[in-house]
Amino acid sequence: MKKINYLIIAILLLNVTGCDDSFIDLEPTNVLGADLAFQSIEDVEAGLLGAYTTLRTTHARNFSMLPDIMGDHTTLPDETLGNERFMHAWTYQAGDGTAAGLWSNSYLLIERANVILEELEIFRPDDASLADQIRGEALALRGLSHFDLTRYFSDNYSVGGLGVAVKLKSRVITEPIRESVTDTYVQILADLTEAKTLLARGSDGNIGRFSEMGVTALLARVSLYAEDYEAAITYATEVIDAYPITTRETFDNLWRSDIGTGSIMQVVYTASDATIGGVLYGEESDQLNWHPSEELISLYDQLNDVRFASYFRTRPGGTILIDNKYSGREVGGTVTNPQLVNFQMFRVEEQYLIRAEAHLLKASPSVVNASLDLNALRAERITGYADEVFADVSTLLDAIAIERQKELCFEGHRWFDLKRFDLSVTRGTDCDDSGAANCALDVASEKWLIPIPQNELFANPNMVQNNGY
Repeated sequence: MKKINYLIIAILLLNVTGCDDSFIDLEPTNVLGADLAFQSIEDVEAGLLGAYTTLRTTHARNFSMLPDIMGDHTTLPDETLGNERFMHAWTYQAGDGTAAGLWSNSYLLIERANVILEELEIFRPDDASLADQIRGEALALRGLSHFDLTRYFSDNYSVGGLGVAVKLKSRVITEPIRESVTDTYVQILADLTEAKTLLARGSDGNIGRFSEMGVTALLARVSLYAEDYEAAITYATEVIDAYPITTRETFDNLWRSDIGTGSIMQVVYTASDATIGGVLYGEESDQLNWHPSEELISLYDQLNDVRFASYFRTRPGGTILIDNKYSGREVGGTVTNPQLVNFQMFRVEEQYLIRAEAHLLKASPSVVNASLDLNALRAERITGYADEVFADVSTLLDAIAIERQKELCFEGHRWFDLKRFDLSVTRGTDCDDSGAANCALDVASEKWLIPIPQNELFANPNMVQNNGY
């Protein structure tokens, strides 16, 4: 990481004085020590809550809408402000703010998690059970952040090459190298495996914090990316056995009231927080940045698929079709806070798709088992659906990839799915008119890897830039 004192970033931004997760303002900020910040295990837990704020302030934006904006799920309306335009057009450079933010905010969360892990051990004798829970959650946050960094800045697991710099200590000024992709995944999986064991001993049931099943859902996702398909099946099955799939009748609750049987973990937003929906949703009086592409819309059975009416709507006061997932919570059928809604970090429907894909990519593929999972999901989305019979692995893999688009759009998956499936980006006839170069990205392009921020390269002579920058 950069040659700065992360005590300021990691300790001072943690709330350690109360039960909520707001920040504290202590002076002088450059001399506060951990011995002053943490006086009890309760203070450490409050610090953990502060670490979760990074998910709310940065993660949900970077890992909900941005992967769809970079892929083929969005297009520019005439009125756009151009937010994330460079990411959409793949013209990002090492000095760009969004790319730098992806890097720095992810390492900020890692640093915060490391502070918690280190200070926690001082107070473990006071409450070993609570200490286990705090450690489990902090490890999960660290593993999540290293994983997200790897998805943006490194190549697929099968390709190998350089991963990211793994940071396991806080408040240490170092000049780390980039680990291999393999070693990066080894560390991610080690953190998450230990976290799962610790959280199996108890969790407070708060949907905004990591629980055992939240970590298990993440392990299934990471295992799929790491191409450990048997592990992905095992973890996804655990989650599927614990959570019923969200039915057609209750599906809309996931997006309007932050409840739903399939929801495993959410990034929780309150009225005092900045909303996340403004990038994709706007009332008539708002400036609209992006709207769903015609290619995405064309995938749905608009009459019978419950997702179409839930995910999309005609813009109030206009004719343009816009994303509706982030329109806001409803009370009595009325949106009370436009664009304010929780972000679904993990839900069981993704696990069905993970397991289906893993069944096809494992050493001994099972079209039967993969078909069962895909058909089970479709049956709860499409009125009158009849199970489809698939003859071969290739056809079924294509169907799963499309189903991931229909089920998980604007939840942080599309760019990475294109990358995993080794697919080019081919935007449709409604591709923006800023130039043909923005309408297609070949699988061989170096733009699939985001550039390491220039400031990081200046600060760390051991850091290696991705090709092409």
